[in-house]
Amino acid sequence: MNEKRDFIQKAEITATPLKGEPEEKEAALPFSSDTKNLKKITLSSKIRIDAAEPGMRTFIEFTSRTDCIKMSIDGTELLELPCAYAPVRADVTAFADGEDHDFFIEAEPRSGEENELFLSKISIFTVGDSFFDITERGDCGITVNSAVSENAVDIIVTAHIANPNNYDVLRCTLFAPDGTETVKTCKPTSPVCVFSPEKAFLWNGQHEAPLYSAKAELLRDTRLLDSAEIRFGVRKTGFNDGFLMLNGVKLPLNGVVLRDFSSPDDDSLLFEKLDANCVKVPVFSGIDTFLSHCDENGIAVWLDMTEPYKADPKRIHTVIEMLAHHPCFMFASVSSDDGESLRSFCDTVKAAAGGVFTAGNASFPNEEKVTDALPDVLAVTVPSDTPLEGFLELGERFSDFIGDRKLRRTAVFAEPPEGFFDRHSEDAARADCSQEYFSSWHEKFWQSFCSKKGVFGCFAGFLTDKDVPAGRTGLTSSDRYDKKDAFWFYKAQFSAEQFVKICSAGMTMTDKKYTDIRCYTNANDISLTVNGKPRALPCEEISNCVYVFRHVKLKRKNNIIVLTSGDCTDSTVIYRSKSKLKKV
Repeated sequence: MNEKRDFIQKAEITATPLKGEPEEKEAALPFSSDTKNLKKITLSSKIRIDAAEPGMRTFIEFTSRTDCIKMSIDGTELLELPCAYAPVRADVTAFADGEDHDFFIEAEPRSGEENELFLSKISIFTVGDSFFDITERGDCGITVNSAVSENAVDIIVTAHIANPNNYDVLRCTLFAPDGTETVKTCKPTSPVCVFSPEKAFLWNGQHEAPLYSAKAELLRDTRLLDSAEIRFGVRKTGFNDGFLMLNGVKLPLNGVVLRDFSSPDDDSLLFEKLDANCVKVPVFSGIDTFLSHCDENGIAVWLDMTEPYKADPKRIHTVIEMLAHHPCFMFASVSSDDGESLRSFCDTVKAAAGGVFTAGNASFPNEEKVTDALPDVLAVTVPSDTPLEGFLELGERFSDFIGDRKLRRTAVFAEPPEGFFDRHSEDAARADCSQEYFSSWHEKFWQSFCSKKGVFGCFAGFLTDKDVPAGRTGLTSSDRYDKKDAFWFYKAQFSAEQFVKICSAGMTMTDKKYTDIRCYTNANDISLTVNGKPRALPCEEISNCVYVFRHVKLKRKNNIIVLTSGDCTDSTVIYRSKSKLKKV
């Protein structure tokens, strides 16, 4: 295989908006653009490809992340893909003549869908008549499956080869996490290599989880024709008495929903602090890179394919098959009011990757529409308009629901209320849109849904706010800096790391002589000091991991409040002003 060389580094970009005149500009590659308000993006350039040797074929290869992409030279269409997230190749042998040609790549996002066009530098290379087929698959040319039993692991590496030649040799190398290499060869006409390592490294859902890699090389007379490489993990999952098992160990899922993918490193730190081990995301343009990040950090992924995939089995199959080698990819879900559509979705997912669990999304108590379709698990979402006083009845109905369906595996999702949660209120009423109401809503959600027997996973709403005021529904601010009280409430439920956190910590003002000090903690024997003096007040547990010291006396002006349990401590300052009400 000739060395790949950068072929196009700059090109003319024409962006056609849904409304308005097209804009043209020269852009360097790699190039990315938000396409949600665009009708079409066209990349154009003049190309000149040197003539190939007889018996050789010339390809253009590039990485694209977009929805619906077309490529053409001199008006001749070379490829059209409904979705592309991985390397793409196009055969350009017919244009390898040393002459100038007009080269086009067009991306047409579906109307109303958020999407991104990304193009890496475009490379050209020449190979023989046998090569790895990635022209239409959307993967790197090899796929990996694993069969895990109690005593053994079989790793099956399958190469996808165009024009397999019996004179060629396929050499596969398996790299284990400990550096061990195992090499096997076979004919491209039967391109499957099975590895049965004596020691198996199972993906364990922990940080720096072990990952394998497989490299496939296509050879002819020791000459390298083409090569491909993929990283993957091996895991064993199942359900036992309604609980998710990973490698034989019970794994409660403690997760959040991501809607902003701009700061993966910051989000990793938040995950570690929160001790979350699962995330729900839609299919987006950088999903393959995102899953690789989750593989390495031990975070399970729940992929929501409701839009735009639920009515397109072909695209579902393509995406699932492309992502199946990621060990973190455990669940694929869709929302559907039609049981037949949900059954079709489940069948498509299982055909593409039998190790991925299927899920149907439903809002409680409107879950009847999906239960008859019988996906592997049921995802129940509690809507944001659920009032605090309504959780008791709703929780009882939910207990009856999961009690009647003992084989049903249920995960619950919070869809938190919207509002301006940057204000505080001693009375956590809905109209306040305060942090106190936000926290109380999540506490009720946990008590009524997450703590029920039969629930194997709990998702605490969104990890971060959106930038718009009405999108302040996350556990942290949009810049990831401010962690709300609800963040610490879920940390108390999720994490074994002991801590104490005073609710609404920071400079707080009151005109009252007595106040209640509320905190979240998973520690025991909490002590209170006010202005350096211990206060022998009882600490009342009002719900799981939620405690309060009642009727704490304050002096005028600043009061330093400190809570301590062993090595855990937290503090805040409460400023007591003069009374607002005076006798006349």
